[in-house]
Amino acid sequence: MKKGAAVPHYEFLREFPKQKSAPVYWILGNEEYLKDKVQKAIVSRFKTEGCEDFDISVFYGDEKDIVYQAAEQLEMMPFMAKYKIVILKKFDKMESKHKSLLINLCESPLPTSILILSSEKQDKRLSGDKAISKIAENISCKHPYNSDAISRWLSSELRSRNITMNTEANAI
Repeated sequence: MKKGAAVPHYEFLREFPKQKSAPVYWILGNEEYLKDKVQKAIVSRFKTEGCEDFDISVFYGDEKDIVYQAAEQLEMMPFMAKYKIVILKKFDKMESKHKSLLINLCESPLPTSILILSSEKQDKRLSGDKAISKIAENISCKHPYNSDAISRWLSSELRSRNITMNTEANAI
């Protein structure tokens, strides 16, 4: 997938199983359900069963000085898994100086680390956001905005749950 440009969540989820792993995934948008769905897809692909407590870490950008703990986890080798997964939620709430600290880790990541950022928006006027967005796989998670998008989302959800629906009932 093209770096720097945000792809819609449904396109990412369709193409993700065929893609090589990326060191950084940035999940953007205001739709928490879709952001969680994308995050779960990424984590489930790279996690090792039984090692979740050791090799998956979750941090929140609105907590003070959390970037140092997240950076330490990214630089650490996985305990028993193939990948060390670090999830940083509310990345847009993090201070700019702390975002800048992550740029070096994103530019030269360990091959065993995966960083998942989650935020409502990117501010490409900020150097940290701009630099990381060029490196990351950017995934857009916006709520359906028209009838075609709602119909596509509904069909996808029904298919994932093995539920069938009359096409007339699905038509909006």
